[in-house]
Amino acid sequence: MTIASINPIRTSQPQAMFALFGFTVRQAFCQKKIWFTLFLLAVPIGLTALVESVHVPQPGENPAKVAWELYHIPVNFFFFMLVVPLICMLHGGALIGADAESGTLAYLLTRKLRRSTVLLVKFFANLCLLSALAWSALIIQYLVALGGVDFTTLGNPYDETWHPFAEFLTYLYVTPFAIAAYLSVFVLIGLVAARTLITSILYLVIVEMFLANLPLGIRVYSIAHQVRSAFFKKIPELNSLYENVTEMLDESFMVNHAGIETLGGIVIFALALGCLFMSARELIPAKVSSD
Repeated sequence: MTIASINPIRTSQPQAMFALFGFTVRQAFCQKKIWFTLFLLAVPIGLTALVESVHVPQPGENPAKVAWELYHIPVNFFFFMLVVPLICMLHGGALIGADAESGTLAYLLTRKLRRSTVLLVKFFANLCLLSALAWSALIIQYLVALGGVDFTTLGNPYDETWHPFAEFLTYLYVTPFAIAAYLSVFVLIGLVAARTLITSILYLVIVEMFLANLPLGIRVYSIAHQVRSAFFKKIPELNSLYENVTEMLDESFMVNHAGIETLGGIVIFALALGCLFMSARELIPAKVSSD
């Protein structure tokens, strides 16, 4: 695979950017990690289908509540808290390092594309690719969990108006913001850290899995907390998925102080640092490792 079409004499910079965008997407589909990405996205769907197939209705059980939990629990606890960070780590950590090692980055820089432009174009290409794949997985998840449910006869498990499709649209809306936030952080780690994979795993475990779930103020600096806060703004019934008392959840996920706006700020801050680092330092395989 080549990008010889990015020619500074015959191609304008916008055309070169579009060519690089398309090349990045095609390159992703030619790498083995795309299969691991698809596998990770399929895990919550498989779990939902498995639970649905073995579940035996109990006397007095509310079928609507079962369907609601069967949909939201895998999406909240597996998809957004585990699968999305993992696929972003998989693609973001080696966003520039892989090109530095293969020589593609050197080629791009000789074609008069700015380093920051290369970074941003490749970032948005991966963002679009991962968002499209995640949206597809969420659609399948929705059909598997709720596709056969007759909402008119089952009613709402929690109040008089249950709108599962509106909740589904909320997940679709938050998805690209969550992916952008995680992806930008892992791209920055890939630019700064000598051992990208190890550093990314440490960040994921310490910050997004440990600190994000502590009942302390430091949790607001995690992406996972901001993603959950964005959900709680639109779907307050998600309180029922947690064992904590409602008062603690209301304090933890304040609707006016977190969510999409903070995720956007994380993306801008991480990408700005990444662009500065790209411009100020020579990128060679020894300094930027894709592990």
